[in-house]
Amino acid sequence: MNATTLRKFAILAGSLVLGLAAFNLRPAAAAAPAISQIPLFVTTQVPPNIVLTLDNSGSMAWAYVPDALGGSGSGVVYDPNTPTATTTTTKQCIDWSKKHWYQDSDGDWHYGRTCDEYGDVTTTTYGAPYQPGWLTTDDVYIPDTYHFKSAAFNPLYYDPTVTYSLPNGDDGKTPLSTSFTKAWINGFDQSRGYVDLSSGYEATVEYNPRNTTQTEVNSCNYFDAAFNSDGTLDYVSCNDRHNAGVAFYYTYDNRDASGNCADGEAPSLTDDSCYTKHVIDSTEITDSTKLAAAQQNFAIWFSFYRTRNLTTVSGANLAFSDLDQTYRVAWQDLPNSSSLTGSGSGHCYGFHSSGCDDWTYSSSYDNRIGTFTDNSASTQKTHRTDFFKWLARLPASGGTPLRKALEEAGQYYQTSGVNSPYAWDPQNTDSPELICRPNYSILMTDGMWNTYYSLDNNYGNLDNSTFALPDATTYSPAAPFDDGTSNTLADVAFYYWSHDLYTGTTGKHITSALQYMPYNQSVTVTDSAGKTASLAPYWNPQNDPASWPHMVTFTVGLGMTSTLTVPPVWDGSTYAGGYTDLVTGNASWPSVSSDSSNNVWDLWHAAINGRGQFFSADHPQDVVS
Repeated sequence: MNATTLRKFAILAGSLVLGLAAFNLRPAAAAAPAISQIPLFVTTQVPPNIVLTLDNSGSMAWAYVPDALGGSGSGVVYDPNTPTATTTTTKQCIDWSKKHWYQDSDGDWHYGRTCDEYGDVTTTTYGAPYQPGWLTTDDVYIPDTYHFKSAAFNPLYYDPTVTYSLPNGDDGKTPLSTSFTKAWINGFDQSRGYVDLSSGYEATVEYNPRNTTQTEVNSCNYFDAAFNSDGTLDYVSCNDRHNAGVAFYYTYDNRDASGNCADGEAPSLTDDSCYTKHVIDSTEITDSTKLAAAQQNFAIWFSFYRTRNLTTVSGANLAFSDLDQTYRVAWQDLPNSSSLTGSGSGHCYGFHSSGCDDWTYSSSYDNRIGTFTDNSASTQKTHRTDFFKWLARLPASGGTPLRKALEEAGQYYQTSGVNSPYAWDPQNTDSPELICRPNYSILMTDGMWNTYYSLDNNYGNLDNSTFALPDATTYSPAAPFDDGTSNTLADVAFYYWSHDLYTGTTGKHITSALQYMPYNQSVTVTDSAGKTASLAPYWNPQNDPASWPHMVTFTVGLGMTSTLTVPPVWDGSTYAGGYTDLVTGNASWPSVSSDSSNNVWDLWHAAINGRGQFFSADHPQDVVS
């Protein structure tokens, strides 16, 4: 494990289970630089501040990623009642003459047209006999398909190759429970009800964690097909999708000897004929021990991982269960208020003594920075327990104001006094306030930011502007930081990295203890076209040269990989794939705006500008392992 990995693990510890655990990489084609062997937390000898922001938007209730899987799309589906095409051929006139006088068989004269040429005309009708068949369509409801119920296509669906872990209860220590015949619809709140997976299972499409019911589909009894007059398929619809039964899943492995799927075509993720159905019962799994293990694994997935919300909550639960209790933690969901402080129902409203409600609308929690422990002598007597209680009831409603949430985290780091992140013992003892304490923001989301709430400040196109940093170094627009769009998530992250955030005293607040420079020599990066560029240590995004109180930004996106497929292309690491093209200028950050699909790149960009990292978590196991 290199020093970069040690530093990230040391600072974020268990929180890196949110997808931050899988990096041990350098920039592609980098020269061999000298690497510091002292992790930042050892250098500073001060427990860090962490502000965790979790997405609570309405799309977090969905049981699929990416977003497109919840609508209509193209694919190949099975119809056991495909009609047979019947053709009839008749002689009909295919070429009429111009009007003229002509004599009929009775010798009478007429003025009109006569047929100059007769030909065969074929008419196709669709009907009996009906027989099984594979239908290719560009308009099928994706949740009705086999491939929606396979982790190969829908990464949130049950994956038999993964062992799902039970999260812990409100104490962050004791594992919760569920079972195959009594699988909780929401494992964190058993009062929401349960499903008997041995007979009552249907695949989830959407589930709000505060509800007792969900939107469900199952394998269709059959698809109804309609054809146009020319024989082309008009539409395909599910005849009956609510046929509850034994829990099941599909695997993408149905091939013949030549590698084709059952319809004779080459493999395709949207071709149902490429999938095999597996039922969690004794018919398929004859070994009783293995059957019990499979049933329990499916039940854990169902109760704790089948939606974006449940996956996020379970991942954060397991991560923070192991977090060093000397670390200092604050938390929030996405703001439903335009102000930094306030109160309301079911959401977080800034950082204060009752800053966060949960979806019960009856409990408020102190979400300010505090040592991550329960301490009866502290103002925040149950800080750790309160976090797990809030987390277990994380809402799933509203918009996606990611920029506003990141701004609120940065603004919080600009406060001072006994209730600030710099206090010696927040909410208890102010002095001494330590400016050498590292500040981190972890933002986890499933989607693209929108202007659900506007920003307090106008950040402009900060990363494309020239200005002096607090240590007097001049920033001039340069790759991979700059772009052509103003007030982006990346601009917000760049602002709170590039500005001195401590407001307790005037003047400069400079300490080398905050710097992290594992790459202390220039590195040469080679892009996908063979073009090279050199990065000086100060401007290498893998370093953090900031010697002033600042915020480092980490971002985690659920199900983003399938979207980041055009330049700059994501290749599994912040500093791989299209990153090298960004450094050399062979690619640029795409233009972003409210609700734009390009905003997934803004998550990556924000992490680079904030000197953190971006992670794309496509499967539940990416969030918890």
